[in-house]
Amino acid sequence: MRIGFFSDTYLPITFGTEVSMETFRLWLEKFGHQVFVFAPQYPTAQKTEGRIFRFPALRLVKSPDNRLMFFDWQNIKKIVDLKLDIAHAHTPFSAGWLAKIIAKKTKIPLVYTSHTLYPEYAKYWLIKNNKFLPQLMKIYLKIYGNSCSTLIAPSVKMKKLLEDYGIRKKIFVLPTGIDFERLEKIQEKDSEVRRKFNIPLEAKILLYVGRLTSEKNVHFLLDAFYKIAKKNKKVVFVLIGEGYLMNQLKERAKKLKIESRVIFTGRIAWEEVVKLYRQSYLFLFASLTDTQGLIIIEASYFGLPIVALKDECYEGMLIDGKNGYTVYPYETSVFAEKVLDLLGNQKRREEFSRNGQEIARNFSAENQAKKLLEIYQEVISTFGMKYNKNTVEIQ
Repeated sequence: MRIGFFSDTYLPITFGTEVSMETFRLWLEKFGHQVFVFAPQYPTAQKTEGRIFRFPALRLVKSPDNRLMFFDWQNIKKIVDLKLDIAHAHTPFSAGWLAKIIAKKTKIPLVYTSHTLYPEYAKYWLIKNNKFLPQLMKIYLKIYGNSCSTLIAPSVKMKKLLEDYGIRKKIFVLPTGIDFERLEKIQEKDSEVRRKFNIPLEAKILLYVGRLTSEKNVHFLLDAFYKIAKKNKKVVFVLIGEGYLMNQLKERAKKLKIESRVIFTGRIAWEEVVKLYRQSYLFLFASLTDTQGLIIIEASYFGLPIVALKDECYEGMLIDGKNGYTVYPYETSVFAEKVLDLLGNQKRREEFSRNGQEIARNFSAENQAKKLLEIYQEVISTFGMKYNKNTVEIQ
């Protein structure tokens, strides 16, 4: 099968959408299929290589890093000549419309995976906490979604939201899997990553991985850590990621007088992320805008008990009292208490660790890629027929 992935964001960016695309791409190609990626140019990734085609692009939104791609009829003709069997859009903007054009001209199905909760992110675009853009985004997603052959949602939460927007096309639920083989190839040596970031060998690392932006609710974590740090002198809080709030968060840590115990790594190599996972004690997360919980599966795979805010996105991945704790939003004191409970209860922490690893094994990249192929085969076989509103869950 010849598959086209179309996206306004791609490597070297390494957040949820990009990781999902690359994970599926690698496994689909392991199965013998050809995956062609159509994505923006970046300062560090300008050239078209192999089956990855780069287009000139202008960054419109800093976070998530979506870009407006520029293409002409010559580009379209080259893609048409590839004779794709299916067009799969991973963003609904310029790349999504390129996918739509290709699907229409070549009479192939158009699949769209809704990775990102754009209406929530839109609250922080142009004007902070604006109300107009989120509503406009919902209307836009409804129009684009209903123009596709079918959609994929990475969680039940996202499926319900798409239906609420007014999308009536068939929706499959398919979380991204974790590439366990890739993770196992990365080995830690003599706590080298601790030395690099000046983390004491005896310190218990509380870890966060993600963007440092408003929608990720990182301020909540910092305020909760302040309460944790007052009662436990051996913990440090390591935040992996970059974002426009970094300086503000550093100032907040300084104001709370915990700056010596809060470490901002910025964007780091994937190998170093894995090493910090292995060195960490607990995983903390407070986002309410995630759509698939990929980061939760990763943390569980490394045996990290999780303390996070309650979110339907983590259904089946984070089970309160089994592999972590979930807390109602805005209760920093309760959040801190749950973290302190795990820090002080080794037996419970080890039990949560084992349970989390068992749960994570249900989400292997290989299995999820096989399920994606099943979706493609069904869509191709029924292409041209009218879909009903019903949805299908694949887990």
